[in-house]
Parts: sequence; structure tokens; C-alpha cells
Amino acid sequence: MTFGRVISSPRDVFELVADEIRSFDRAKVKLISLDHQNILINCEMIYDGSFGITLLHPRKVFETAFKNSATFIILVHNHPSGSPEPSESDIEVTKKLVRIGKMVGVHIQDHVIVGNGGYKSLRARRIGPSKVKWG
Repeated sequence: MTFGRVISSPRDVFELVADEIRSFDRAKVKLISLDHQNILINCEMIYDGSFGITLLHPRKVFETAFKNSATFIILVHNHPSGSPEPSESDIEVTKKLVRIGKMVGVHIQDHVIVGNGGYKSLRARRIGPSKVKWG
């Protein structure tokens, strides 16, 4: 992983984590922390669960973002089923985190879902994440 590189698109996110995250047999969530210029600060696993991301707690998301002094964050998780299509719970969790992020000054740049050979960006679908320009 190349820290200090600019993350400027959902494709960059996919290329950063896909090889690792799509191989898991249960839902896992990584948090990508970026500075004010979308430069990668850190990328770490913040949730290791078996029931999707519905149990992902906002405290863990923003605690990690604060620890990394992130201005922007990107959530990325896998769908063990193989389909990268966002579920209703993916959308609801994202919207909730976007609202909290606005209150605490850490903006969600995107939420990318990885499946077998592909990915979907909730931002590209205009679901929740920040409208702040990439890179």
C-alpha cells in the first residue's frame, strides 16, 4: 500500500483494497483516511463481522478518522455473496454516517462495495456521500 498517494476515484479505492477484501468469506469494512487533498493517510480494517455492516458502529468509524487526523474518509466493504450491489442496509448506514460526519467535520468521500471482479460506488449513484470534489 502506497501511503501518500492521491485517491481520486472509486477505481483508485478498488485498486487499493480489492485483492485483499474480496477474498473474505464474511463482511469486512476498511476505512480509508485521507487528508484535505485526498492523500492517503491510512487504510485499516474497522469491522469484521458476519452479518453485513448493519452492526458497524459510528463511534468506531469516527474514532479511527480522528486518530488518523482525516479530513475525508472512504468506507469500503465486501459482499461475500459476490454481488457489489448496495443493500438497503448499506444505504441506510451510509446516510447515517454522512449525517454524523457533517456534524463532526469529517466528510465521507465515498462508500465502495466490492464483489467478485467489480465494485459499486454509492457516491456515483448519488446516495449519501459528500459532494466535495475528488482530488
